[in-house]
Amino acid sequence: MPSLNVETGDNGKIEISTCMANGCIEYYEGEKWVKFRYNENIKRDNVDGQVVKEFDLMKRQKYKEYVDRFVEGLTDRIDVNNLHEAVKDIYGVYKAFMDEYSKGRKYIGMKIKGLGFRGIYVVFHMRYEETEGKYHVIIQLEAKKDGEELSYYFDGEVKDPYVVIPKEFMRTAGLLVLFSEYINKPPLEQSQDQSKA
Repeated sequence: MPSLNVETGDNGKIEISTCMANGCIEYYEGEKWVKFRYNENIKRDNVDGQVVKEFDLMKRQKYKEYVDRFVEGLTDRIDVNNLHEAVKDIYGVYKAFMDEYSKGRKYIGMKIKGLGFRGIYVVFHMRYEETEGKYHVIIQLEAKKDGEELSYYFDGEVKDPYVVIPKEFMRTAGLLVLFSEYINKPPLEQSQDQSKA
């Protein structure tokens, strides 16, 4: 049975915490920040693993729309022929990774970290290991700028890596594009100050 805890105070603070058999969701909204953490154990025909998604964001213009998109994972499709600047570096890692995978490697590990688009510090890690006919995949992203951060972590045993790896990469890349768009928006307090003027 899920447990749901919602608190709202005079200052507009919202806290939600719910856990089910397969995972938990935590959401906190204060005066200036929104925090979210989601973890789920996945058991499907092609995946047995875990997903963890987390963000810690300053309230900015249109924050509710963006928070919904982060929570639901609703991102724009990545066009590999016209890559968004935010994902060019991680796409290079992904391409090199898939090239190695296509050569039949039993183990591949690649990681990139450093400042990227709009001064976002990115850590991106991909790992694949085949042992005794089982395929283990890890895809991890951390994106940070000025105290705001987003992270996504996929860790699972998969039946068809050639299908799962691109799908998880596209999900990860979409979240990074969304993060890069969001942190470029003016803080909510600026828009409130302008509307009062």
